[in-house]
Amino acid sequence: MSDEVVFKDAHSHVCIRLSVGKRHTEFIENDGHDVDVHKMPNETFDRLFSPMLYDVGRATKRYLDNIGCFHITGRAFARLTTILKEDSMAEKKAAPKTEKTAPKKEAPKKTPAAPVKGQVAPKSAPAPKAELKAKTAPKKEEAAEKTIGRKRDNQKIKLLSATNPKRAGSASFDRFELYKTAKTTDEFLAKGGRTGDLRYDEAAGFIELN
Repeated sequence: MSDEVVFKDAHSHVCIRLSVGKRHTEFIENDGHDVDVHKMPNETFDRLFSPMLYDVGRATKRYLDNIGCFHITGRAFARLTTILKEDSMAEKKAAPKTEKTAPKKEAPKKTPAAPVKGQVAPKSAPAPKAELKAKTAPKKEEAAEKTIGRKRDNQKIKLLSATNPKRAGSASFDRFELYKTAKTTDEFLAKGGRTGDLRYDEAAGFIELN
């Protein structure tokens, strides 16, 4: 069993456990200043953190997607990219192999016989109504996707963190302060917030979007 598991503490701060040694647990966490690799005694880590039912590859992508919001140290970046590569390789191995089937030979098209003199050529049958509707009516799936997209464009923001968890004086600290006045995602972005902030802060449990 891999040691790489997503954990969170009582304040919903998320971390990725990398390995468990005899005495120490190694993990990646955003401590409010940097995204870095940390070590902690096993008993302390087990007391503070509990495992989450969250995909490690997805959590890794969220960390890497927020490079512009937080400073990621070199060693943390190297470990995150390694996890991402291993995750993608595991997905490829798990994917079922599709057997190649020989293409079916098309039957030769029959050419219509030439009409006999004085004989009226038969009229082609009109297309069924169902086919006409399929050609003219818009696809339901595309319409549903557009509707979903519009609904998700502007969501309500609920601030869950009582204090600003970002580093004081940083740009991310100032953008986090926008949650105190912005009630929706559109308002937050209009005031200078970023979509990366929304994704990370929702995953970290600092805000709730609905």
